[in-house]
Amino acid sequence: MLIETEHRLRFQYDDFIRESQMEIRIEPQAGTHQRIHSFHLVVGPTATLDRYRDWNDNWVHHLAIRGYHDRIEILARSLIDAAADRPGLEALTEVPERQVSGELLDFTRFGGPVEHAPALESFTREVQASREAPLGEQVEGIAQVVSDRVAYQPGVTTWQSTVADVLDQRSGVCQDFAHLTLAMLRLRGIPCRYVSGYLHTGAEVAQSHAWIEVYGESAGWVGFDPTHMRVPDEDYVVVAVGRSYEDVSPNRGVYRGNAGETLEAVVATRRVESVDVSRVAFGVGPDSPDVPVYAQSPGREHSSKFGTEMHPNHPVRDQQQQQQQSRR
Repeated sequence: MLIETEHRLRFQYDDFIRESQMEIRIEPQAGTHQRIHSFHLVVGPTATLDRYRDWNDNWVHHLAIRGYHDRIEILARSLIDAAADRPGLEALTEVPERQVSGELLDFTRFGGPVEHAPALESFTREVQASREAPLGEQVEGIAQVVSDRVAYQPGVTTWQSTVADVLDQRSGVCQDFAHLTLAMLRLRGIPCRYVSGYLHTGAEVAQSHAWIEVYGESAGWVGFDPTHMRVPDEDYVVVAVGRSYEDVSPNRGVYRGNAGETLEAVVATRRVESVDVSRVAFGVGPDSPDVPVYAQSPGREHSSKFGTEMHPNHPVRDQQQQQQQSRR
């Protein structure tokens, strides 16, 4: 199925800043189950832009803006051919290996928000599938406990929430469902990873989404969405993969200045009938963010104050915007 996506990030500062360095991970991956026909990215103000792959083979755009500015606008459009025929949990027929080695080790270890929380082991005892069951049965059993015991509720967690927070709240959004499922799988030594992407629901305004993938010797990486208890299909677009949200956040960076920052993210997806890359290409006018930069601080009512320190640019929590009605 052909899907067009549009992802906008708007950073607004309450005073002028004079330097921004940022990593952006919003270019979809090309892989076994999706083909990228076109990807376009524009940034305002004019930025120095580099593109490279990170250690998880995700596309990263690094942008640097120098000169005084009080906002940043980023707009990305993609045209993706997403495959409907993908392996399901039934393809994971083997019993997981007791010992995992090589590059898969990183995906069996706790770290960051996927922490070994004190309540995790008792929570995992509710899983009916034993450690000797086929891998697919274990994944489904673990995800079922998460779905049954954790309520989908936006606004109770943040992009910084950990597995301990989710277990304490017993509620969260897709990012939290993914992190908790990963923690339960890693408690059993099963290689698994976090997936960030888009879920096309047919709504006028879409959101970013998060799910997981599990590795099996017979089938490779197989996806599963614990928020919706389903195998990803042609409505799912993979953007990036990693050990947790920390590896795949849409933006991460720093800026120089004492200004406060607000951030807005807007995502839209739609189905199309044919490949026409001109539809996702950018022209002039509203497609090209007109954001000026200045050699000297224009100032506001009070002049800007700049120190030598760089302040963090906080990752946007796109997943927090996933609406309750889209859980199905």
